[in-house]
Amino acid sequence: MRRFSVVTLLMMCFWSLPAAAASLQVSDGLHLEYMVPDGWQATTKVPDFLVRQTVEHVSQHMREEGKAIPVNLENQVRARLANNELFLFREQTRAHLDIDFSPIEANENPPQRESVARSAYFAEQELSAEPDVTEVESSVKEFFLSGTEYAYRIDATFKRDGEPRRFIGVITFIERHWLFLYYTEETLSNSDLQDFEELLKGLVIVAR
Repeated sequence: MRRFSVVTLLMMCFWSLPAAAASLQVSDGLHLEYMVPDGWQATTKVPDFLVRQTVEHVSQHMREEGKAIPVNLENQVRARLANNELFLFREQTRAHLDIDFSPIEANENPPQRESVARSAYFAEQELSAEPDVTEVESSVKEFFLSGTEYAYRIDATFKRDGEPRRFIGVITFIERHWLFLYYTEETLSNSDLQDFEELLKGLVIVAR
């Protein structure tokens, strides 16, 4: 009979732990099912590290442009980020996925496939146009996202202020809501990217 040490058995237990399942109610007829990878967190509140990171970035560029930094900049940043309904992140590496469901107006027609594709291409162009972004390599392609008819994915690597970054965005539309999934990574970690890809595979949008 094969024997295992206590340490080996404990490590095997941890390695076999599945990602935690959770769901987010968006509206009466719409909710999102997702998995939280081991070592990641999920919250509907804006993570403090993301606020600090964004404030630092905005402040730096305001100083470079000779602009006065508002005393309430942190509150402004937190309010803007709060437009997202859900954040999944790994605080150790600051990799994060921001999920935003944006409803259209009652008198507004749902967008067609071409409009969703144009939104993805626009997001790609917008990234390339940012003044502190260089060496952009990006692509847009149609993407399968469970529960939707069509979605488009943006993959980009670039440098921001000389530091390597990765961005992956998925844009779709369902039940009178635009859905934006924006993943940002600072360390170009294969581990974080693998976790994100598994997380993305496990996302299910349920409309009733």
